[in-house]
Amino acid sequence: MVIGIIFGALLITGLTVGIITTIVKTQPSLVKENIPEHLGVLNHVPMQPLLSQLNVALDDEYIQQVKLRFLKENPQRSEDEFEWLLFELKRYFLVANILKKAPMFSEDIDEISHEMILFTKYYQSFSEGFLGEMLHHIPNTDSKPAPQDRAFFDWIFSQLFQITEFSWKTWGSFFNHPLSGETLKEFKESSIEEFVKAKLIKD
Repeated sequence: MVIGIIFGALLITGLTVGIITTIVKTQPSLVKENIPEHLGVLNHVPMQPLLSQLNVALDDEYIQQVKLRFLKENPQRSEDEFEWLLFELKRYFLVANILKKAPMFSEDIDEISHEMILFTKYYQSFSEGFLGEMLHHIPNTDSKPAPQDRAFFDWIFSQLFQITEFSWKTWGSFFNHPLSGETLKEFKESSIEEFVKAKLIKD
């Protein structure tokens, strides 16, 4: 139901080049005070239930332990940088919840998830509380992921969130790959539920 509502809102916005206007360049400074509120979710996207679910599932003590370990293991990283990476990782978790499967395209963001996994009890509790099952980690061993995987990720991401300069830095360039004609045809011919189900089965 939630997925249908979110995808409905996304489809209403259309598949246009206008998605690039979501890029935010007014706050380039890498300080945690500049992190957008509500994970930078766009105003037209009904994401509040999932945001609340994510906040409840991510225990504050858990995140503090992850943060302390990450900064100890990476002394060259600042606290502000950790907060920005965590911000993007939380957005990834939202995408993973909606699609039930999402590739990880950022080594920097993946570093935070690696630290999270080390706290096994917390990680299992978070996974089951937010996703309903264990979120297993599959390393991305291919430096050049399948273009359609990245194209679909870029489209979903841009329809859900503001794309900040830090997003470009950590996820890499967006919109380098167009959605395939087959995917666009599925959008046109399928209901939201049918499209999501077909996408999940294919992947």
